[in-house]
Amino acid sequence: MNDTSSDASEDRSDYGEIRADIEALRREFAKLVADLKALGVERTPSEARRLIEAIAAERGPATEALRDFTRARPLTALAVAFGVGYFGARLISR
Repeated sequence: MNDTSSDASEDRSDYGEIRADIEALRREFAKLVADLKALGVERTPSEARRLIEAIAAERGPATEALRDFTRARPLTALAVAFGVGYFGARLISR
């Protein structure tokens, strides 16, 4: 019975720590946004659209090369995709 009450108090203390961490993150994010606004980094929608189009234009040749590689070597592409997914999942789970 004593184990249950200690587990419950540990859960509450963990919950309190998590709440404090979240609140600290909120304050840091608000400060970051305020600093960015002070620096004039806000972008208009037209600027954002222009940046997205520039990134898409740069992405085109890489996408085409990947598509050609996949068509030429489908099993190799599948093995590479599986390996990347496997190791990515292993890294995330840690």
